[in-house]
Amino acid sequence: MTSQPSILARVAATAIALLLGGALVASGPADASPTAVSNARLRVGTVQSSPAPQADYIWVAVDGTVVPAAYFTGYVPIPGDRVIVTQDGTDWFVLGGKSGFAGNLVLNPDFSVNPRMQITADLPPWNWYHHRASGPATSIVIAGINPVTSEPVMAMILNSALASDNYAYSAAFPVTPGQAYSVNAGVEVQSSGATLTVTLRVAWLAAPADAYPTFLSETVIESIDTSLGNNAGWLGSATTATAPAGATYARVAIRSQMAAGGLSMYTGVGFVSARPV
Repeated sequence: MTSQPSILARVAATAIALLLGGALVASGPADASPTAVSNARLRVGTVQSSPAPQADYIWVAVDGTVVPAAYFTGYVPIPGDRVIVTQDGTDWFVLGGKSGFAGNLVLNPDFSVNPRMQITADLPPWNWYHHRASGPATSIVIAGINPVTSEPVMAMILNSALASDNYAYSAAFPVTPGQAYSVNAGVEVQSSGATLTVTLRVAWLAAPADAYPTFLSETVIESIDTSLGNNAGWLGSATTATAPAGATYARVAIRSQMAAGGLSMYTGVGFVSARPV
């Protein structure tokens, strides 16, 4: 005969799922026994990957360990989101995003939509764009699969000794004047024979159709360059940018500038995020 506490627990779980706008997705790892002693606890984690089609769990970094976790279907996890998670036995569940640190405004932030296996042309990821400010036309921006991690990556590539200046930038997203936004990106840069400088920036737009090089104003979030090492990595920042008066939309951009005299440059971008704070 089923005990009264067990019935109440199931009713409570169903109610929570409905309040959060969806049903609980089954966990990837083996389910804990329904009769096992509960060791539930709450933690804050960081989403590491988007759910693949039909996937029943995602990867979340919690307390220094990356774990598979189920999630409520009312919340779609995005890489970089700070999320509230709970553990019961061996199972982890994402309860929802932490306010101010979840809900990425950047479309296709991890370039997982239609990545290409080979470099064939200047073909940026879905809802990303390329502006070549100067330099040879052989500068390209593509979405591909990282051969080391097997994950999608946006790559800005140039094989030339000439100086170059290129932007890869996101689709426009709405902003509110006076609102602060947290902007982050994961970037790896490499160059041969010349300094490559990469900056993370936000272009504030007076109209959603505005695109590089047209914008109301621009905020530089952070900068790295290969003078710090041939393989500098992971441009990311806790810096916030505030939308100025007159701004109605914004775009996040990665700018790659290589000095003359080199042989090649590579800027690999793993994710980009922008969230109101």
